Amino acid sequence: MSDIIRTKLHIQKHPGLTAVTTAVLLVGFTSVGAEDSPSDRNFANRWYVGAGPQLSWLKPRTSDTGYKVDDDTSGGGQLYLGFDLLKRLSIEGYYADQGEAVIGKNADGRPGGDIGYQQYGVSAIGYLFNSRTANDYSSGYGDEGVYRHEGWSAFGRVGLGGMKNHADSELNHHRLETTALVLGAGVEYGWANGFAGRAEFTSYDKDSKMLGISVLKRFGKPSPYIVAVPAAATAAVMAPPPTAAGPDLNTQNIQFEFNKSDLKQEAVLQLDLLANQLKSNSDLRLNVGGHTCELGTIDYNQGLSERRANSVIEYLTSKGIDGNRLEPEGFGETHPIADNATEEGRVLNRRVEFGIIQ
Repeated sequence: MSDIIRTKLHIQKHPGLTAVTTAVLLVGFTSVGAEDSPSDRNFANRWYVGAGPQLSWLKPRTSDTGYKVDDDTSGGGQLYLGFDLLKRLSIEGYYADQGEAVIGKNADGRPGGDIGYQQYGVSAIGYLFNSRTANDYSSGYGDEGVYRHEGWSAFGRVGLGGMKNHADSELNHHRLETTALVLGAGVEYGWANGFAGRAEFTSYDKDSKMLGISVLKRFGKPSPYIVAVPAAATAAVMAPPPTAAGPDLNTQNIQFEFNKSDLKQEAVLQLDLLANQLKSNSDLRLNVGGHTCELGTIDYNQGLSERRANSVIEYLTSKGIDGNRLEPEGFGETHPIADNATEEGRVLNRRVEFGIIQ
């Protein structure tokens, strides 16, 4: 009877998990049900990094050694660096410290110890089943969420990895192989700012599995599809809401931070001047129109534009202006005055405009 404990690292023999992961990747690459973006649309390749904790299951082979595994669960962490190669395919390098398996003393009374596991390798990540629909974006494309990596997505993982082990000095161990097929599946939720959260189950081998959660950050911006709009239509899209003729209104648009409806200090100064104008023109009534950039869903941006309009009205009424003279209206992302494809343009589109009502 040998007293050498073996950590198994070899080609996986999990037909169920292999079939599920392969199906996830194939469906991800061939799914066309909602793929209605134009064929000439470019995909923005982006780098990302992620990290998070994990729960590990570790079962080194102890048969014929006299030893046994006293505790096969452990905690650890993972780091990864990825690159979005295609809209549904990313390549990812990873490192995971899975913690240790606790080995009890053997039948002869020899002390046991801990065997640690570290995993490293490269995987292909295939995305599918994105939760976003055409109604969530002004572009009207059903696969917009896939291009942006926003909303819920399911994904599968297939890759090749290696393992390192360490053990207490008195505990002999031996790795059987040096490479393994890595399989996994999980879900990811992405936000418009490039951050995303993941939950994933990964099998590195029969004696090494993990359930992990992590946070990742994508760098750069997704590429929107720029539609060529005829000149006449451009004027209609870019124009602010129509206003009736009346007294001159000497005020600028009120600008807002991303995803905010509270007033900045410069906005307060502008509104103080506007309040004085309204007090000097007691018959003047205003349309207060809120607007957003295109980041976010259509429904969310509609609500945000209404909150911005109401925020301005609340401040003006606090300065003594009758609320009946102010008519709020939210336009969401439908009336841009600048290019939403650039950050400078999106800053200008996060605004409240005023129109005179007679």
